Amino acid sequence: DTVINPEDPNVAYVAFWADGIYKSEDANADEPTWIKLEGEKETKLPSSGFRRIVLGISSSSSNFVYALMANDEGRLGTIDKFYYTDDDGRSWKKIDLPGMRYDRFYPNSIGPQGTYNINVAVDPTTPDIVYLSGVSLWKAIHNTTEGRWEIRDIGQYIHADNHAFAFNPSDPFVIYAGNDGGIYKSIDGGETWIDVINE
Repeated sequence: DTVINPEDPNVAYVAFWADGIYKSEDANADEPTWIKLEGEKETKLPSSGFRRIVLGISSSSSNFVYALMANDEGRLGTIDKFYYTDDDGRSWKKIDLPGMRYDRFYPNSIGPQGTYNINVAVDPTTPDIVYLSGVSLWKAIHNTTEGRWEIRDIGQYIHADNHAFAFNPSDPFVIYAGNDGGIYKSIDGGETWIDVINE
């Protein structure tokens, strides 16, 4: 996966399967240089135990980058690792995932099939609201006063297996989820959904 800093297109982040996340500050050069991001001490990214990684960058605060990862267990991998940096990749913080019941219970995750359906998108107006795609669709809200994350399943009433996500550029409450059932639209940040766009 690849994300580009919206304020400086020379800054880009890429994620490689089972390898990690790299950053370039001269991404538009003929031969850009890349540095693997690891973090320091207790703020490190994992060095193993994952396969697919997807990235999301905040367009309102470009120092915030999010990484959602599927583990390396089983054939399709459980989405059980969620990290973010608020200092351009120098350090990373782990966000606990709530657990999901699908064909069985998946603790501390948002479910299976992470090599198939996985995506992360940051609200364009704030780095404190993030949408996570998996079998279902989840909304993560950072309570900065209490320093905790609330993560809710908002995809229970739409089709399973979510792959893509988009915001209306002039209204962040208008969102679109792309999944195996087509395209679903919400005008209230995921509280309710319509699928007439598929017709």
